[in-house]
Amino acid sequence: MRETLVIPWSYSFLNDFTNCRRKAWHKFIARDLPKEDTPALSEGIRIHRELEHYLNGRAHTMPAPPQYVQLAAPMAARGAIAEVALGMTADRGGASFWRAPWGRGKLDVLIRDGSTAVIFDWKTGKEREDPRELFCQSLLLQANYPEVTKVTGAYVWLAQAKLGQVYDLTDVDRTYNANVAIMHEVAELPPEEEWEPTPNPLCGWCPCKGCEYNRS
Repeated sequence: MRETLVIPWSYSFLNDFTNCRRKAWHKFIARDLPKEDTPALSEGIRIHRELEHYLNGRAHTMPAPPQYVQLAAPMAARGAIAEVALGMTADRGGASFWRAPWGRGKLDVLIRDGSTAVIFDWKTGKEREDPRELFCQSLLLQANYPEVTKVTGAYVWLAQAKLGQVYDLTDVDRTYNANVAIMHEVAELPPEEEWEPTPNPLCGWCPCKGCEYNRS
């Protein structure tokens, strides 16, 4: 097995790699795909920044709309901080987000109080509950704050102005083991060569235009 770390895992990388290795290679290794620039994406980035500034005490530089402040205010009252960048090592220790970690990610909202923590993740698209991203965030959180023994979390569906299902994110063993398995697969692939594609329903929207399965 190749021991060199090709790339640290992030939820986005794991998701793309599972969906199609070729797309993941072009997006994260070769980095030769055109930059995504859609009105929905730009709007999502703007909203995230407004909420980040609000929770981190910089609302005067980028005010958030009242409907979003209404959702974020209870979090601010509990001492929430936004855009928390975390990294981790392969043996589940804490690491810098920037200095070649084994895995990394950012938490949109973190509330930490002693041995308990709450994670919130802003979502601007259609409502679709899948807690995998939240579990990855909890894995990173617990690697950096081992004193935290209880983690809950939820998505916040901004278009619907509602809090999603609340999940108990404390037990992250399954998530860790799944990430280890995927990263072992990644380590066996040559980073200098284009990885094999996986035909799937998303081929109709894939940015890999030269792929034989592309239908966009």
